[in-house]
Parts: sequence; C-alpha cells; structure tokens
Amino acid sequence: MKSVEHLFHYTSLESLALILKSGKIRFTRLDRLDDVTESQRIAGIEFGKYVLASCWTEEAEDSLPQWHMYGSGMGGVRLQFPKQVFPQLPYVVPKDVPGIEVNDIYLSPITFEQGIADHCLVTPLLFEHELAGPVEYVDDVRQAVAAHIGSSVDSAGSPTSTISKTGRVVRYKAKTWSFQSEYRFVLAALPTESHPSLGMGNVAAALRAGVDHGLHFFDIPVDSLALAKLVVRTGPLCTPGSVACIEALLSKWAPTAGIEASPLTGTIRRRAA
Repeated sequence: MKSVEHLFHYTSLESLALILKSGKIRFTRLDRLDDVTESQRIAGIEFGKYVLASCWTEEAEDSLPQWHMYGSGMGGVRLQFPKQVFPQLPYVVPKDVPGIEVNDIYLSPITFEQGIADHCLVTPLLFEHELAGPVEYVDDVRQAVAAHIGSSVDSAGSPTSTISKTGRVVRYKAKTWSFQSEYRFVLAALPTESHPSLGMGNVAAALRAGVDHGLHFFDIPVDSLALAKLVVRTGPLCTPGSVACIEALLSKWAPTAGIEASPLTGTIRRRAA
C-alpha cells in the first residue's frame, strides 16, 4: 500500500552511518545505477550522464526484493522519511551568469551557489517545478523517451534538440523493474566551463556531443525536520550487533529518530554460509 505521507529507502548499515554523520542523501548519475537501459544514447543524448537521481519507494509494506538487493541481503535498514525529505530553498540565479535565466519563483533543495561544481552545474529541472515523482514502467524505455525529443535545424544550419516534459523523461523504466514501485528525486548536471566565470557555453551542443563533466554523484542535505522524524526499520536478518550499532548511531546523530524491527523478522531462515 502506498503511503501518502512518507517515503522509504532501503540501504546498508554503512550508508545509514554516512547519511547520519553528513546529514546528506546521495544523488547518483543514472549511468551509475543498476538499470543499464537508463544510460542509453537516445535521440543523440546520453541522458545517463546528465541526470542525478535519489531513489525511494512509496510502498509502506516491506519488499523482499528490495531488502535483498539494496538492504544488504536483508541485514540492512529501511529509512522512513516525511515526503519533504529535502529543504525548499529559493533558487536565484545571479544576473551576470550567462545562459540561465529564471524569472519565476522556484524552490529547490539546493541554492544556485551550492550547485556549482568543477565543469558542472547541478540544478533542478527549471521551469517544470518537478523535483520528484513516481517512476513510470513501460515496455520500451527508448521509445518512450524518444517521443519527448524533437530535432530541427536552426537558421545557421546547426542541429538543435528540444525535450518536452523532462521530469517525465527521466522517470521511465522497463517493466522488469516494476517491483521497486520507485519514487524518484532528480536533478540535472549540466556541463559548464570552470567557476568563477561559469560560462555556460552551448549546453545543447555539449549534450549532443556527450561531453562528460566528470561528476558521478552529488550529496544533498536532508531537511532538518525530516531528519527529526526519521524512522529506521531493521532488516529481517539484521543481527543483534547491527541493531546495537544502529541504536548508537541514532543516539549520536538523530536522537529523536525511531527504530523498529521489520515485521518479517523471524520469518526468514538465514542461509548457511
């Protein structure tokens, strides 16, 4: 059953420790995730290089495949956060930055300045106001994405590409993965020249050329109110020692967070080594 108020993320004890210590959640490039079809070159653009994602689910009921694949073979944890996992900050682009213009009010988990990296600008999908949403599972990812991409030639004879509903484009996955019931946060990672000039150059041309900005992941702070309401569910095969470590981590880094055992605990036999 899908939760209206919460999101859930299966992960390892090690990742939990890093999240709690840093107060941040990692966004990872699509071409670094486990679904290879998300990094295909479609209509001349390698989307996997230019999209960063944080993957969650709205399904409140425990998922054995998720526990096994992402929760350290059922010995890890599942994090429960309020749906507003990340802060909502005004996204204001300085007037002297070429190539980007934001005229309306946009709320983002990071400010413009926080998104500046070497040879790259991490930014929300501007003008769409769509940071997060459920993944749509389709028969053919390539075909679904291509339907949103248009190609033409400008007055100078140079090829141009247009993408409609970008937030939807980066949330297509093959039906094979539908067990995830994924809810995805996304940010764009656009190739740029180095700061401080931050000259955007011809971003569209860089995307078509497949320029690799070199950024593989980007960590985003968790909203302080969300962190205060964190609930950690221990995996069905989580050992007493691991539970003790989780309790110690929460005591130090998130003292108001809760901890609970998976309802599947005691129902699964541990395999012999």
